[in-house]
Amino acid sequence: MDKDKFDDKLIKIESKSFEVNMLMAEFVFELLKTFDNKISEIYCELPYYDPDKGYKTLLADAVSLDIESGQIFIFSEMINTAFMWDDLNISAKEIIITELHLKYKSLKLFDNLTEKKQKEEMH
Repeated sequence: MDKDKFDDKLIKIESKSFEVNMLMAEFVFELLKTFDNKISEIYCELPYYDPDKGYKTLLADAVSLDIESGQIFIFSEMINTAFMWDDLNISAKEIIITELHLKYKSLKLFDNLTEKKQKEEMH
């Protein structure tokens, strides 16, 4: 069977998907390095595929980075063990990225306001 235009398109999709997944992991890796102890509490609902039960929604409590292994872990009280970033689909990853980025920006704004207030009090 000859290769057709859909084979080429599928290869492009898979290639771009891999690239996006790598960019997302790198973004979260770098972002988590800015948090104390390389961990951030979050609160968001994630689609999660449980091999025994199928898709379900998990409430994510925290995301952490193991700097030695380079692994990103997600924690949820709904399951007994942490699971890895690579176990998530792209929509769940996007939800976590949005939560982490929002928290990062909020903390930065708070720090800037606190610093500004301290400077004003000194003068």
